[in-house]
Amino acid sequence: MKQIQKLQISNEMNTFESWAYTVSSSTDKGTFKLWLMNPITKKYWQSVELPANAEAWQIRDALNQYTTSVWGAYVNVKRYYLDANGTETNAPGDKITLKYNITLNKLIKDFSTTAISITKATTKSSFTIVTPQKGIKSSAPIEGSYIISCDDS
Repeated sequence: MKQIQKLQISNEMNTFESWAYTVSSSTDKGTFKLWLMNPITKKYWQSVELPANAEAWQIRDALNQYTTSVWGAYVNVKRYYLDANGTETNAPGDKITLKYNITLNKLIKDFSTTAISITKATTKSSFTIVTPQKGIKSSAPIEGSYIISCDDS
């Protein structure tokens, strides 16, 4: 009798690529575009215009257009408010910096992008980008050939 078994390989020590960017003002209602260089084609992908004070889901949805088409993966985005000292706070205000942490949900061999830039459309905010090369690199995905034997009992 043949049985179908499910095999799941899990490694809790995996590290997923992570990068970030900050916006100097949480009250600026202007817009900008993200540009990511595809490391395979060496061509830039351009996002839709995004609010400088975007919600995390807006950044996630924009970036997923790139990451799903190139890597077959989604990103998680978390938005944090930072006070003047760079300490996380729950109180948004005029002098608050927004920080967006972006994490790719797939292990890949290299970086998901080789360059990231921002073009301002109507925003007056300042941006700082920590690219994947200066952020956290993904663990290598599991590869290879495996032989699995199942004994009938």
